[in-house]
Amino acid sequence: MVIDGYVGYNGGINLADEYINEKMRFGHWKDTAVRLQGEGVWNLTVMFLQMWTVIT
Repeated sequence: MVIDGYVGYNGGINLADEYINEKMRFGHWKDTAVRLQGEGVWNLTVMFLQMWTVIT
């Protein structure tokens, strides 16, 4: 996800009981997300647009 071209997030941010180990549906689950700022946000935007073009 890119916000205004200045901040980007990549990874998984699952918000549900199954993913905070409240319920044992999937066993222990660890999820990771990364916040990007600066030049990396432009690269994230370009990668998204390239994948979007291939998929659609």
